[in-house]
Amino acid sequence: MYRLLQIFALGIGLLALAACIPVQPRPAPPSNPPLEEVDQATMQPISQDLIAAAEAGDLAAVEALLAQGADVHATDGRGRTALIAAAYADHLAVAETLIRAGADVNVQDNTQQSAYLIPTAVGSLEMLKLTLAAGADVHSKDSYNGTGLIRAADRGHVEIIQELLK
Repeated sequence: MYRLLQIFALGIGLLALAACIPVQPRPAPPSNPPLEEVDQATMQPISQDLIAAAEAGDLAAVEALLAQGADVHATDGRGRTALIAAAYADHLAVAETLIRAGADVNVQDNTQQSAYLIPTAVGSLEMLKLTLAAGADVHSKDSYNGTGLIRAADRGHVEIIQELLK
């Protein structure tokens, strides 16, 4: 009986100790503020235009800027490439054009989002298929240390899960 009381007291003590340990709050999910909020002075104007055109889904402008030599690898102040901007806005034709021009689907922005990880979270099956065909690293992780499969499962995107399991 005495031994049982000791175990009970130890359990109560551990619970009291655990209540004193501060819990780290989970950070807010990354946001995608408009391009106007980015310090554009660090980018070449043609690259700024390419990211803006990709975000707007303006395929003709994207093609024209690429023909003028716009760099598909250039990033804005948030680390976004034109391909990431297109993926956020789900502009499939623009994303296809950028990938053909050499854009990397695995590049991550400052919030660890990539053209591959974005559709796993938002449920864009066609964008996911495009990034997978372009060599997406299915083991890459977001800022919460989650893979695309974890993101899709967390959000209930069954078609995305099925595609990733293939």
